Amino acid sequence: MAERAQALRLCRRLLLIDPLLFPVALGRSIVALAFDGTKEKDRLVRASLAILAELCELILVYLSSHISVS
Repeated sequence: MAERAQALRLCRRLLLIDPLLFPVALGRSIVALAFDGTKEKDRLVRASLAILAELCELILVYLSSHISVS
């Protein structure tokens, strides 16, 4: 349990450094934890959902600041 919590903390740190360089494999792992954890009543489901929401938000903020609509 502690190793997975540390892994989620590492994912969050990587996300804060640069969301566009966030590894896709880690994102898929977080999605798997979020979806499969609900069946098993995993305690890390909320944390994984929060990281996914933060990833979406940071990518949208980045894209909105770098894409100009004419």
